[in-house]
Amino acid sequence: MSPYLTPSGKWLFASGALFTIFGALAREPVLVLLGQVPWWVLLGAMMLILTQSRALQRRQVVLGVDGAPGPLRIRYGQRHTLPISVSNASGDRLGALALEPVTSGGILVQRGPTLGGLAPGHKVSVPVVLTTQHVGRASLQGFEVVLRGRLGLVETRDYLPCVQVLEVFPKLMRGAQRRARARLASAARPRRAVALSAASGTDLRELRDYQPGDPLRTVAWKATVRQRRLISREFDDERTHRRLFALDISTSMRSGTPPGRKFDEVIHHVVEQARDALERGDEVALLTFDHAIFGRVDAGSGAPHLQRMLRHLVGLRSIVDAGRTAWDEAAVERFIADYLLIQERLDFRRQQGLEAAVDTRLLRRWLRAQLPWELARWASDAESHGVIASQVSDARRFARLRGLELPPPSEMRAGTKVSGLQAVFEEALKMGRGPLQLVIYSDLCGLNEVDALERYVRLARRRGVDARVVAPFTPAFGVEDIPFEAHYERVREIFSIAEADDRALIASRVEALGVPVALVGPDALRGEGVL
Repeated sequence: MSPYLTPSGKWLFASGALFTIFGALAREPVLVLLGQVPWWVLLGAMMLILTQSRALQRRQVVLGVDGAPGPLRIRYGQRHTLPISVSNASGDRLGALALEPVTSGGILVQRGPTLGGLAPGHKVSVPVVLTTQHVGRASLQGFEVVLRGRLGLVETRDYLPCVQVLEVFPKLMRGAQRRARARLASAARPRRAVALSAASGTDLRELRDYQPGDPLRTVAWKATVRQRRLISREFDDERTHRRLFALDISTSMRSGTPPGRKFDEVIHHVVEQARDALERGDEVALLTFDHAIFGRVDAGSGAPHLQRMLRHLVGLRSIVDAGRTAWDEAAVERFIADYLLIQERLDFRRQQGLEAAVDTRLLRRWLRAQLPWELARWASDAESHGVIASQVSDARRFARLRGLELPPPSEMRAGTKVSGLQAVFEEALKMGRGPLQLVIYSDLCGLNEVDALERYVRLARRRGVDARVVAPFTPAFGVEDIPFEAHYERVREIFSIAEADDRALIASRVEALGVPVALVGPDALRGEGVL
C-alpha cells in the first residue's frame, strides 16, 4: 500500500480490494482458490456437464409459453411479462441456466431469465419482459440456453424452440391528452359561425335499393315505377364529411434510420386522425398502396370501423406476396427449409452440407399437411384483413403465420409509385360525387413522372375531391440514433441536403398540380396541424 495515501484513501483502497476478492469468490470460486486450474479439474468439470449437455441436445429440456394459445395482442410501447415454463424431462440435475431470447419482428426482450438449477422431473415458470419496437406481427422464436457447470469452469449452449406470435397494435392517446391537444388546436384556428342545416341532406349522392327503416320521404317514386321495385335516394349530410386515407407501403416508407420508425409514426398518426374523424361522425376509408392498391377498408363509421382499420394496419408488416418481396419462390422455400432445420430439426436437404439443394417436393408436402395446424394456432383477423389479393404459396403463408419477415424489394423500377398514386385517385373517384378529403401519406421517394398525375388530379377536383399529401421527411427520423463522430455527422449532413433538395423539387411539382404537400418529421406527426 502506498505510504502517500491518506487514512481515508487507505480505507477506500482496502475496502475496494476486499469487495473485489468477495466478488471473485462468489463468481469463480475454483479459479480464486486454486489459481491455475489443473487439467484433471477441468476434465472433471467437463465430464459433469456432459450428461447435462446431452439433455439439451436431445431436447429433454422443454420450453413453453404459459397462457391461452393464439397470437398475443399488445399495444405499441407497452411492456408485457410473458411467463415461460422450463421443464426438465431428463434424469440429471441441471446447473445454472441462462435463457437468451431469439426474436423476429418488432419486439425486444429487456431481460433474459436465469435459473440457479433445475432438478430432474421438475418444472418452473420464469418471467420474460417484452417491449415493442414496431407495429405489426412479430414473434418470439425460442431461446439460446446457456448451461453452466456446477464448478463454474465450463459452459455449453444449445437452441430450444419456444414460439409465441404477437400482434402489436398502434398506440392511442388517452382521453385527457386528446382533449388538451384539441383545445390547443381549436385556439390556434380562426373561429367562424357555421349554420347547421336541420334537413337530413341536400346533395343527392346516389339511388339505391330501399332498405327496411328508410324514411318514406327518401323513396324515389319515378325510379321505383321504372324499376318495379322500391328505390331510395341517399343524400350527403352537410354535417358529415367523408375522408379517405391512403398509406404508402413501399420499400422507401418501410426503410429509413432506424428501419421502420418512419412507417410506425405514420401509422400512429393515421389512427389518431381516423379516430378523431369517426368520433365526429365522419365516414372514413383506408387504402394501402405501392405500385398498385394492396389493401382497402371501405368507408364506414363508428368504433367498430376503427377496429377494422387497425386489423389491416397490423398486417402490413407481414407482407409476403411474390410481387412485394425481394425473394422468389425458390429463395423463400430455401429460407423456410433453413428455419425448420434449426427450429424443428427437420432436414429437407437432399444431402449433407449447408449449401445442399432442398427437396422442394418433400417440403411442400410437409407444409401442406402442417398449415391446418398452424392456422388453428396462429391465424387471426389481422393476418390479411382488407388485402385485395391474398392468395400466396404455402411457404409464404407459413412465414406470415410464424411472424417471419421477408425482405421488401429494392424498389428500383421507375414509375412504380406514380402508378400506385394513379390507382389511389381512381379509387377515390369510385366513391362517387360529393365532398371527399383525400390524404395521401407518402415520402414521395422516386416520384419522377409527376406530370402523369395531372389528369387524375384535375378530374378528382371536378368531382369534389380535396387531395393533399403528407410526406414524412426521411432525415428527420432517427437523427439521435446516429453517432456524433465527425464522419458520420458529415455523411448525415450531405444526405440531409440531398434528400431535402430532392423532396423540395418533387413537392413543388406536386403542388403545381394543385395538391398541397407538407414535409413533416416525427414531432409534427405526433402533434396537430399536419392536415
